[in-house]
Amino acid sequence: MAKPQIDWDNGLEDEVINRITAGEPVHELFKDERLPSKNAFYLKCARDVQFESRIARARKHGAIAQFDDLVRLADTADERNFNAIKLRIWTRQWVLARLNPALYGDKAVHSWDENSPLEIVIRRVGMAQEALPEPQQRSLPSATVIDASVDSDAS
Repeated sequence: MAKPQIDWDNGLEDEVINRITAGEPVHELFKDERLPSKNAFYLKCARDVQFESRIARARKHGAIAQFDDLVRLADTADERNFNAIKLRIWTRQWVLARLNPALYGDKAVHSWDENSPLEIVIRRVGMAQEALPEPQQRSLPSATVIDASVDSDAS
């Protein structure tokens, strides 16, 4: 059964933002009959840049709340339901890594990554700039060429 048309107002927007910020998944909001449908929510995001920005911030903060719930969820596991709990935790971790990869992602940050907080600085201390020797070119070992062509005369 389709939900009736619900008009967005500031109170409704604030409720949606507050619930997402508290860690409630967006798909759970659509089960509430007082709130707009999934279609109306995403249309509102597409048409209202300010609302979309508020939703993005709420999701970021909601991810922190969901992360905090992972420990609580793990504590509820017992010998009968640990596989189901493990699946729930893994699913939430996967979603969190997609929502905020810099904070929850598995990817290691490398020093040459433009988003890396690591900076490597090499300085020669105690030598005047003029006294520094020219950098020497290191020669690489020469490559051996291997002919991998098939010789048709060998047959």
